[in-house]
Amino acid sequence: MVAYSTIRFFVIGPLFAASMGACATSRPIAASNGSTAYEVSCSNGRWECTAEAERVCNGGHYVVLDEDSALGMASHDRHGSLTIQCIEDYVASSNAPLSTPPNPDGSAGRRPSDAIICERTYADAPRVAADWALVRGGAARALPPMREEFMRACTALPEAAQLCLNPKYHLAHADRCAKTLPALDDAKARGLDAVLLAAAP
Repeated sequence: MVAYSTIRFFVIGPLFAASMGACATSRPIAASNGSTAYEVSCSNGRWECTAEAERVCNGGHYVVLDEDSALGMASHDRHGSLTIQCIEDYVASSNAPLSTPPNPDGSAGRRPSDAIICERTYADAPRVAADWALVRGGAARALPPMREEFMRACTALPEAAQLCLNPKYHLAHADRCAKTLPALDDAKARGLDAVLLAAAP
């Protein structure tokens, strides 16, 4: 009886573990600029893809480069995929300049590392303005802001807000950013208003 019970445990145990395992998979791929990205596939809903994305990025931050329409935020489809890039690779693949514009008083801008996310975000300026207009209840500017003005306003933000201003990061971390951006202090928020909105709210 003891021997039978032991055998039954070792036969059923792996089957149980397999049935309870995650159904999301990921594989490294090359992003359009040759840097490392990941294709994440899941069969149990978007939450499973995002959990796998956090796993491959060591629980840290990532951006969504592409998204299967079946996994859209409003979709109930359980099968789909995301193309993601860990934030370290996203930043490292940037061709951002080595310094930010000088401040109005003539002092140096922020450190090079502080400028990279804002530089990547500026490339999506029309979408950034539209997203910020939703946060502030205003109207986005018809024309993109001047790079120098945008960089000055963006690099003045805390790192968490800089990340959330990036549309690709915002897509990946919508819940976090829904709290981060509205919580900005008034001076920093108005700095963004001045470069992204048609008129202050």
